[in-house]
Amino acid sequence: MTLPDNLKKVLRVLSNKYVIVTLVFVVLMLFVEENNFMVTLKLRRENKQLHQEEAELMQGLATDSVAYEQIRENADNKERLGREEYYMKRADEDIFVIK
Repeated sequence: MTLPDNLKKVLRVLSNKYVIVTLVFVVLMLFVEENNFMVTLKLRRENKQLHQEEAELMQGLATDSVAYEQIRENADNKERLGREEYYMKRADEDIFVIK
């Protein structure tokens, strides 16, 4: 039984020792190694997500820094914050919280 010419060429190329070593190396790098391609993709995705979370936190930090400066500079803002957020009151008044 004879093989077609195309198949003979393919087998000749695949039987080359350099091609075999290269294929084994590629398979090892893609699937078997500890730092394979799948793990690398997962880590890149996680890294991107962490960078987005960092950006959100930095934006929140900037907003809180501005609010802190406003409170620190003005006594009226301190009183307003204490009354609105922590339900603080003066000695001669009553507070009714309606939700």
